[in-house]
Amino acid sequence: MAISSPDKGEDLGPVLSSSKDEGDLPARESNGVLQLTIGLRLVPSGCVTSASGFLAGAVRAGIKSKGELDLAILCSEVPCTAAGVFTTNQIKSAPIILSQRHIAKGRGQAEVVNSGCANACTGEQGLADAQEMAQLTAAKLGISPEEVLVASTGVIGVP
Repeated sequence: MAISSPDKGEDLGPVLSSSKDEGDLPARESNGVLQLTIGLRLVPSGCVTSASGFLAGAVRAGIKSKGELDLAILCSEVPCTAAGVFTTNQIKSAPIILSQRHIAKGRGQAEVVNSGCANACTGEQGLADAQEMAQLTAAKLGISPEEVLVASTGVIGVP
């Protein structure tokens, strides 16, 4: 069975079934890569701020020793609906714990991301650090810390 794009009437290829019996997914396979074809449009020169009302920036905060960009903020000009996908692992980093708490009401306005410090397996100090990241970001943006999600990537167990 094939489906058509509702706006252009073009054939989008076969409807493929997922392996987890979640129903049919409109998709096509090309060179072994499954491409979903539902409501998505490629913006060739697009970026994270292509959507109206979103701003982003990155700096060299000195987290990484090589002087690379290592801290970024993505924010919406207004609070918006937010959702997250988090690990199912029993061991969760401080940023994940904090972000799960903040996103529980389905709202958010910003995310601060660092690269170079996973802030995982760091105990109470790690949670305090994640909270401070949210507070500093919120203060800079003039929003509530509860509207800020925190993400970190780096070596696990290194503060």
